[in-house]
Amino acid sequence: MKKTIAFFFVVLTSGIVSAQNNASSDSKLRFGFKVAPSLAWLKPDVKGFESGGSKMGFIYGLMMDYNFSKNYAFSTGLEISYRGGKLKYVYDYSSGNTIHTYSGDDTYNIKYLELPLTIKMKTNEIGYMTYFGQFGFQPGFKISAKEDFTESKTNPSGVPDVAARSDVNADVSSVNISLLFALGLEYRVSGNTAIMASLQFSNGFTDVLTGTNYLDNSTELKAISNYFSLNIGVFF
Repeated sequence: MKKTIAFFFVVLTSGIVSAQNNASSDSKLRFGFKVAPSLAWLKPDVKGFESGGSKMGFIYGLMMDYNFSKNYAFSTGLEISYRGGKLKYVYDYSSGNTIHTYSGDDTYNIKYLELPLTIKMKTNEIGYMTYFGQFGFQPGFKISAKEDFTESKTNPSGVPDVAARSDVNADVSSVNISLLFALGLEYRVSGNTAIMASLQFSNGFTDVLTGTNYLDNSTELKAISNYFSLNIGVFF
């Protein structure tokens, strides 16, 4: 996986360098960078689990637009995305005539290298402002996955046992694919330089969790990753 990530990085950065060398003669290409605070959450689809709420994330990276017509562009880039979310569960386990109750709170912190592949639809410039809508796919390649995990098991005497773990790389899929939707605007400062701001929704449609439910080992863990982000960037 590290070799795959390195390959994408080399290909994209090589393309950027090559295109920048020709930027003066080809105004269809634009490059920039962005940062984006985000609000991320997991949506589980397995018995006994429910969403435990959202967590703050962060995104940063490079942007590239190829304007193939006046009002349409192919938009891509290379981004580092910190996403994840919280899960809660309650599980009753029977052992003979004894029932044990497990409850837990998981906070997943997943780091991805993402390569958005989108179409951007833009208005004509109004004053110095251009408005746009953006949609497409957002493949992501896992860099790391960690978890803040607390489990309580209440035995018949009412004494809880608490456990914790942090390494969950084996429980998180190596590839995540999302649908990306965004609405935003650009303010032209001077020449080709523009400030960009957009509100983005990333809706996952592949499971980010793998393996079986570690409570009973009989059902598969399933959850998708979503987030809202406020993108702020500069095009040159």
